Formats: sequence, structure tokens, C-alpha cells
Amino acid sequence: MREKKRMAGIKKCIAAVLAGILICMAFACGKKTDDIEALGKAVAGLGDDELFAIVEIGAKHSVLLTSDQTYDDKNGNQASIFCDVYYEGEDGEAKKIGTLESLGTAYPIAYDKSGLYTAGGHEVRRYEVDKAGFLVMAEGVYEIYDETGTAAYTRETTDGTETITEKEYMAMVEAYGKATVVNFRYGATDA
Repeated sequence: MREKKRMAGIKKCIAAVLAGILICMAFACGKKTDDIEALGKAVAGLGDDELFAIVEIGAKHSVLLTSDQTYDDKNGNQASIFCDVYYEGEDGEAKKIGTLESLGTAYPIAYDKSGLYTAGGHEVRRYEVDKAGFLVMAEGVYEIYDETGTAAYTRETTDGTETITEKEYMAMVEAYGKATVVNFRYGATDA
């Protein structure tokens, strides 16, 4: 029991130092300090096996991604096909707003200024944080084959589903290909 209390105290101390380092890094990197403070508290509460990344996707606040399922993508990233998404709520606290999952290690979660991407062999989805602070799928494009092997392409948005051209489908695939693979890290030493 005494050892558990001691370890809990050490973990709280490390968490406080980590939150402080994240705030200092925010000043150096130009990130919004309020965002980093809120997200730093969430990072401090992560489990021992959880890695994190803080990304900018064009939302009002920075976005925290966490995962305990990462792999070396052989391009210098600890990538993942699965992560939880946290965002600063109205109360200034980071809250989990969703989970993302791609369909295989060939399709790591990625991001750019327009959102977060997941993908699979015949699909790409882009997610945004809306003005209310919710994670929403902004658009998804899909390649679907009929029984004769003929491809059809569709786009799904919050407004519904529509048929699109192969060129429109490939534009979204290319946007995913140009997006930055999320690089998950442990603690402040890797951030």
C-alpha cells in the first residue's frame, strides 16, 4: 500500500512537470497557451503505455490524440491506425470527443489544416471539430465495385451521399497522401 501511494505521488509530480514543459513548449512553438494547459492536464492523466500528439487542424483549439497501439512506420513516425481524440470544452477542460480508426497499417491516421484523416483500401474519411466542439466526419469518399467488377464512387457528408467521379475520389485520396502522419510520442522528452 505504501509503495502504491509513493508511486502515485511520483506520477503526480511527473505529470505536473510534464504539464509545465508542455506550456513552455507552447510559447516556443507558438501554440495557444490555454489549449496546451487544458491538454497538458489530459496528457498528465495518460496511462503508462499511452502515447500522444497535439495537432493543429484548423479548429479553434489544438487537438490531442492518444493511442496505446502504435507502430514504427519506417519514416520516422510512431504512427497508429487507432486513437482517441480530445478537445478543450467550454469549461476549459480537455474532453474525449471521439475515436478514429483506419483500416490497416498501410493507412495511418494523418492530419492537415482541414482535419484528421482515416483510410482503407477503398475509402478515405476526413474529420473536423465543429464549432460546438464535436468530432464530425466532414466527408468520406468510397470506391465500390458491383458484381461485374465495375467501380462506382460516392461521397458522404453531413448533407447525405452523392455519386462522384473517379477524379473527385482520387482528389481526396491524394489529399490524404499529402497529409502529415500523426507522430505519437511519450512524455515531454519525445514531444
